[in-house]
Amino acid sequence: MTLADAGWAARVHGLSFPAGEAWNEAAFHDLLSLPGVFGYGFGRSALLLARSVLDECEILTIAVTPNSRRQGLARRLLARLIEDTAAVAVTRIFLEVAPGNTAAVALYRSYDFAPMGSRPDYYGAGQPALRMGRVPGIGPG
Repeated sequence: MTLADAGWAARVHGLSFPAGEAWNEAAFHDLLSLPGVFGYGFGRSALLLARSVLDECEILTIAVTPNSRRQGLARRLLARLIEDTAAVAVTRIFLEVAPGNTAAVALYRSYDFAPMGSRPDYYGAGQPALRMGRVPGIGPG
């Protein structure tokens, strides 16, 4: 993804998340302007945005539009990230996810992401995030 993709990325994100949680074009533009931030898109229906710093890679968001869910797009994007990070000196991939997002948690577990703790109030008051991490080169990725 490049800065030119900020508009379509915001549209995909807007269709994939509730209004208060969706990122707008300016947010994507700002993120894509930062060193180490990169992303992948799939058919203008799905995206993955990540940030690599030194030997770690953080998944910032994965979004799949409702009409494109259950087609393996998030799985393909995650597999590509795992493959790409295996080729460089990344020692850990990590993310935060809402514990109640059972589909996302199951996807990450299927790629050997394991719980690493939680972040209280990450998604708002009383809404923690589950922290998950994976060491590249281990598991089905």
